[in-house]
Amino acid sequence: MASKSNPHNNSALQVHSLSVFYGDKPALWEIDFELKQGKKIGILGPNGSGKSTLMKTIMGLIKPASGYVKILGEPLSNVRSKIAYVPQKESVDWDFPITVKEVVQMGRYKPNKLFGRLSKLDKELATKALEQLKISDLADRHIAQLSGGQQQRVFLARAICQEADIYFMDEPFTGVDAATEETIIGIIDELAAEGKTIIMVHHDLNSAQEYFDHIVMLNTRLICCGSTAEVYNQENIKSAFGSQLTILSEIGNKINELNYPVREAGESDS
Repeated sequence: MASKSNPHNNSALQVHSLSVFYGDKPALWEIDFELKQGKKIGILGPNGSGKSTLMKTIMGLIKPASGYVKILGEPLSNVRSKIAYVPQKESVDWDFPITVKEVVQMGRYKPNKLFGRLSKLDKELATKALEQLKISDLADRHIAQLSGGQQQRVFLARAICQEADIYFMDEPFTGVDAATEETIIGIIDELAAEGKTIIMVHHDLNSAQEYFDHIVMLNTRLICCGSTAEVYNQENIKSAFGSQLTILSEIGNKINELNYPVREAGESDS
C-alpha cells in the first residue's frame, strides 16, 4: 500500500487557534494560518495589532492562552537549531560587556553546547557574516558604541552565522538608515535564493509589496494570509488598518506634496 503524503511536509510555520491575552484583553484571538518554506513573508498590521506578540509567541517567549505553533512541522524545542531570530533592538541589553565579533560568533553556539569551543569553520563563518553586513571594521568595538543601523547589522550577522532554515525578524528596519535597509534587503534576497524562509514583522505599507512575496495581515484577528498578489489590496488593508489608514494616507500625501525625503539616503552607519 502506498503511504499517504504529509500535507505539511513543506510547511515552514503552522499557527493553529492561537490566542494570547494581556490581563483580560486579547492581543491575539483565534489566529490560524500556515506558511510554506522558501518564501519572504511579511507580517503587517497597525500599532497594537499583535504583530510582535505573534512573533514572540512563535519563539516561545510568550505563552499562549490557547492554540499551538509548529515550525517545520515540529514543536519549537525540536527545531531550535534550524531557526534564527532577530529580535527588536529595544529588547536587547546594549550595555552587556561584549564586542561585535563575540555577538556574531554566538550564532555558532548550539543550544546544548553554549560553553563549547568554536571551530576554525565557526570563526570563518563569523568573519564572512561580518563582511557580508559590511561591519568587519567594527569587530572589536563594544556593542554600546554602535549606531542603530550598526546594531541591527550585528544581529543579522549573528543570524546568518547560524545557517538556519528559517529566519524570524521582528521589525529589523526600525531606526535604521536607508543604506542599512538596502543592505538587509539584499541579504534577505540572497537567503531566499538559497531556499531559506524569512518571516518578518514589518510596519511600512509602502515597501511591503516590493519586499515580500507572501503577506500575513493582523489586527488582533487574522485579516488575511496569502501571496502578495492575492491579498495586498485596499479591502484587506482597510480591514486591518481602519481609521489609521486614513491618517497614513494623509501623511503620505503631505510628504509627496512637500517633497520631503522619507530617509536620509546618504547617511552612513559608520
